[in-house]
Amino acid sequence: MGVAWEDVMTLDGKIDLKEMMDTTRLTSYDLLGSDGEGDSILTWDVGSGWGDVYFYLDAEEVFEDAAYADTWADDGLSPVSVRLEPGQAFWLILKNDISDFPFKGQVAENGTIHTLAEGPNLIANPLPRAIDFTDKTVVTTSGATPYDLLGSDGEGDSILTWNIGSGWGDVYFYIDAEAVFEDAAYADTWADDGLNPANAVIPVGSGLWYIAKNAGVKVTFKGL
Repeated sequence: MGVAWEDVMTLDGKIDLKEMMDTTRLTSYDLLGSDGEGDSILTWDVGSGWGDVYFYLDAEEVFEDAAYADTWADDGLSPVSVRLEPGQAFWLILKNDISDFPFKGQVAENGTIHTLAEGPNLIANPLPRAIDFTDKTVVTTSGATPYDLLGSDGEGDSILTWNIGSGWGDVYFYIDAEAVFEDAAYADTWADDGLNPANAVIPVGSGLWYIAKNAGVKVTFKGL
């Protein structure tokens, strides 16, 4: 999941998740009980792979320290501030089902631009509504590599969605193949695994993987 709110209270413009998430719905790690599991966050470092993991703690009584109340902790169980770039997606791993998970913050009115690295990039739907990644009035890409349907190197850019509760979702491939299909519908668009032009809908608050063949692709989400 992910959000792209603007953090107007800081100079670096990053998002402090503790200030934005409704943590009353989270499950703290039970450090003294038999079931130590709780909720956690896992980030992704572009270019290098899996990033940091953070655990939700509400353990002031255990540590006799208010710093451990309603907070996120690193893998050494030290309280930390989880700060992410606007538009950076992350995994929220829940012990229990939560039907709705509110965020609070200010939507980035001027839009969000991502400059992608080669390989998998985990980015977020920045708007407070579902979006169609193929709708150029909402999302535009520049520098994307289309699948070469007639050449020897068929690889190009793709996106991969995630279905909450069931796992990996749909995959879409970037194609620019009007000449191949003799149909304008296949020009500068995204296609499903049957190579049919398709709508890639990204729910509100969700993230997606953009797998870029080459570095430097720019993905621009329009503002409100």
